[in-house]
Amino acid sequence: MKEYPSYDDLEEKIGKLLEEVTKLRNQKSILQGIQDVYDPHQHKKKEERADQLRTEYLSKLSQEIRTPLNAIVGYSKLIDKPHTEVNKIKKYSSSINKNSKILFNLIEGIIEIAKYKVEQNRIIKYQNDLIDIHRNLVTQQRDKISSQTENITDSIRYASLIQSAILPPKDRMEQIISDFFILFKPSEIVSGDFFWIEEKGGKVFIAVVDCTGHGVPGALMSMLGVALLNEIIIKNDIQRPDEILYQLRESIIKYLHQTGKPGETQDGMDIALCVINEKRNLLEFSGAFNPLYISKPGEIIEIKGDRMPIGIHLKGQVPFTRHEVEIKKSDILYLFTDGYIDQFGGDNDKKFTTTRFKKLLSDISNEPMEKQKEILDQTIIDWIDREEQTDDILVMGIKI
Repeated sequence: MKEYPSYDDLEEKIGKLLEEVTKLRNQKSILQGIQDVYDPHQHKKKEERADQLRTEYLSKLSQEIRTPLNAIVGYSKLIDKPHTEVNKIKKYSSSINKNSKILFNLIEGIIEIAKYKVEQNRIIKYQNDLIDIHRNLVTQQRDKISSQTENITDSIRYASLIQSAILPPKDRMEQIISDFFILFKPSEIVSGDFFWIEEKGGKVFIAVVDCTGHGVPGALMSMLGVALLNEIIIKNDIQRPDEILYQLRESIIKYLHQTGKPGETQDGMDIALCVINEKRNLLEFSGAFNPLYISKPGEIIEIKGDRMPIGIHLKGQVPFTRHEVEIKKSDILYLFTDGYIDQFGGDNDKKFTTTRFKKLLSDISNEPMEKQKEILDQTIIDWIDREEQTDDILVMGIKI
């Protein structure tokens, strides 16, 4: 027959078990560790650690259950023995009650773990539902943005056709000047740089213009600039370059409602404007920031523009300077915006600079005009390399 431990031995084991259970429940270290470790926004390793803690806790509980359960069974059999003394029956009953409480506490711990696991699964399901909703929203927004971007891009591409249409067509330019090149590289689909050429009264008017900004804002300004040059030179028959720039500035200030107040937009234009009188071998030039380079045998001559824009400015209504230069056959005029010079690139990611640009023009000035364009284009492509084009690029060369 199986022998059961003595009452004193059982009492000692039960006391130790009660101490251990009390320590576990007071500290709540394992359950709290499980709760702290599980965070839906943290890494997967923390979830694995939580599962490990749960497993360890349940394993410990399953082992601890055996002692009070065995005690309850053992004491019950002792009570059932014939001739068991009354006082011992009371002691055995008391021990059964104590072990029952221990067993209940342990079972309650298991239930708590089970409840937590159910709640955790519910949270995970809720999170997965949220992830699915978020993914669907992101997909919808992505598709919507993609569609809007495509529509905007199509509109801008159509705007570029309109912008191209208002620029002088090549066949018209060839009727006015026979030997020339134009390197025109917008940084976006449409450009804030533009060129303008026309012939009137035996004179050739050539302008290279850089409007404030690039892309769509610059393109809008460029269309205004073309319209105003047509009005001032063709309609109003103003022929002096300094007076043309003065009138252009007045018109820009008027149409953009510029008053010079703080916080007001400072939109405007930089321009290089030439008026060529081939019969007299005379060139007149006025500029707003932008200069004119003239290539003559063995040298590049620079004629600087005034340090004020076409638009509202601190200098107010100061007149522009008119320069007169004698020109000869085979002289080359170079008009350009600042996009080429200010482009970042090269080995040290620095600007191309005026010095490097002037030397490049000097080196290629003996080449045919179309060849010069190719060299200028390839040079700036190599300079940019993997960088981005930072501004519109416009260079015009005209051989007299």
